[in-house]
Amino acid sequence: MAYNGDYRKRLREIADEVGKPLNELCYEMDRSHSFLSDIINGRQNMRVDDLEVFCSIVGIEPADFFGTDRDDPDIGSDCSQLCLEVVYEVKKCDDVLLRTLLALLKEVNGRRR
Repeated sequence: MAYNGDYRKRLREIADEVGKPLNELCYEMDRSHSFLSDIINGRQNMRVDDLEVFCSIVGIEPADFFGTDRDDPDIGSDCSQLCLEVVYEVKKCDDVLLRTLLALLKEVNGRRR
């Protein structure tokens, strides 16, 4: 299934596809037993680092987490490969650069609408 903008729902879908209980995936991620459940239920947010570990454990690339079915014209995504690359590089940035990048992305996104 394609990413629809709700990463919490996407986490659940991928966990179900893999066929492992959430607490087992948490154990493999070296996180508390309720970590993924807390994220899925909105009690906690996921960091990029955690997403990378999750993807590694379930055997997908982080970009595939957000991927869409390119053959299906009814499925769209505003999450381009460039945006994904920016997200993964942002974690290496200082606060000033991060704020500048976010302002630039908002400006560019505003022009596309």
